[in-house]
Amino acid sequence: MMLAQENLYLFNPFSSQIFIFDLQEQKGKTVSDQKIIRLDARTAEFGKNLYILNSQEGTITKYEDPLNTSKTPILWMSEESLKKPVDARSMAIDGNIWILTQDNTLQRYFGGFWQEDIQPLVFPLLKGATTVKTFPGLPYVYILDPSESRVILLSKSGDLVKQYRISVQDPLFDFTVSKNGNTLYLLAGSR
Repeated sequence: MMLAQENLYLFNPFSSQIFIFDLQEQKGKTVSDQKIIRLDARTAEFGKNLYILNSQEGTITKYEDPLNTSKTPILWMSEESLKKPVDARSMAIDGNIWILTQDNTLQRYFGGFWQEDIQPLVFPLLKGATTVKTFPGLPYVYILDPSESRVILLSKSGDLVKQYRISVQDPLFDFTVSKNGNTLYLLAGSR
């Protein structure tokens, strides 16, 4: 899920369809694009760059201006890094690369090197967090924990800021945040 130009964009990886929801008109439409590439890796974007994480190998590849096919992708992870991002569930980028691992640890990487592991101190403890996100201009790291129907806000040093518990019966799949950080958009089931 992504918010851009006052529209919510939701991608269905099973059908290669994109659902676009206009927030001002409160209307949506589905578009199908055969050019969409299905990736089994974790992806994130920062500026004009696209980063692809292979969580089995622990590598991150950077594609500078991915629409320009003449540019060669480069390996972002340094071979000298003390830790590699293996078994990742999700990745987000804000200058740092944030990796949410299978054991609910938040790893921070910078300049191709592992910097620290953060174990978010929240109650109830994280059991099944699925997604980590950061947003330009906002000082938080957001974690989606569908098992507890919540979104957790952490400072970038790992301190708990807030937890938003969401009362919905459908499972939470994804989320995004408005540019000013005042609105949280959730994908719950097909709503």
